[in-house]
Amino acid sequence: MNLHQRPIDRQISRSELTALTEGENSGFRLVEPVELRDHEVAVTGDVHYLRFRSGLTMHCSNTLEVRNLTTQVVQEAGLSCFLFLQGDVEMRLGARSFRLGAFNDAHGAPSPNGIIVNCAKPDLLTRISEKGRHIRKLVITVPADWCETESPSRSVDDQALRRFCGTHLASASWKPSPRAVSLAEQILRSSNYNDILQRLMIESRSLEIAGEAFASLAAEAGLQQQALRTREYERIRAIAEQLSTGGSLPGSIEEIARDAGMSSSSLQRHFRAAYGVSVFEFIRNAKLDEARRLLMRDGVSVSEAAYRAGYSSAANFATAFKRRFGLSPKHVRG
Repeated sequence: MNLHQRPIDRQISRSELTALTEGENSGFRLVEPVELRDHEVAVTGDVHYLRFRSGLTMHCSNTLEVRNLTTQVVQEAGLSCFLFLQGDVEMRLGARSFRLGAFNDAHGAPSPNGIIVNCAKPDLLTRISEKGRHIRKLVITVPADWCETESPSRSVDDQALRRFCGTHLASASWKPSPRAVSLAEQILRSSNYNDILQRLMIESRSLEIAGEAFASLAAEAGLQQQALRTREYERIRAIAEQLSTGGSLPGSIEEIARDAGMSSSSLQRHFRAAYGVSVFEFIRNAKLDEARRLLMRDGVSVSEAAYRAGYSSAANFATAFKRRFGLSPKHVRG
């Protein structure tokens, strides 16, 4: 292992991690271990978060996990490029779960990997890491209105990219080039993240990495667009919008498909192409999201939240709730 790949020995307490990670209005929260006190060490290493005048944000970390750690933030709307140089974590974002990391190649060495995820609206991000993991990663996020503010284009790639930017929780993997890996290493090795020239360097390298990721994304999004025609996508989006805003839907997949003017199998296939989950998973997640809002904002009882989410058993509700959000219903109740 090269010297610059070793985690910095600096100890970061729970309160320091909150200050370093939260950014603007992120609502950062350490979920587990719940007993960890503010002054106790959460991780060792280095964590940085920068927001540039363009609206671009960069979050990087070079850490050694000294305990099993579950954290949550509200991921802002935008297009995020995750680039892992080492280590892996489990991430839950809205209705989707991801295993992100630089997984070992045939020779046992970590192979850098990337993924692009779009948040068309703010959503809850839960990060779960394991004790002993050395994690070196970079996350670059461009604002949600990025596609709209750029000059209009009729090219197939640009249209596919714009459509990707309009789809909540759309995702695509990408394999970073040696150049992108080198740029990420330069950012991670920066000595002073508050120096003006260093910030300019970091912003320019972040933009170059994002540019490479988006070039890869355009091709991937183009393939998705061919797989799901515009009319089909609009019908699926209308159903999803009605569900996510609390509107009533028919009680069965067959009824939903009939109202959308397609077969049940086509509905399931198109829904998974658009959102990465089945119709049932989307409905279940939407009900759990509403239950979480009721618990946090209205302070309803856990049994009442379970009933409104369609669970006859409070224990089953608590299990599903914790699987989705990383904590029990009692922990979020206002």
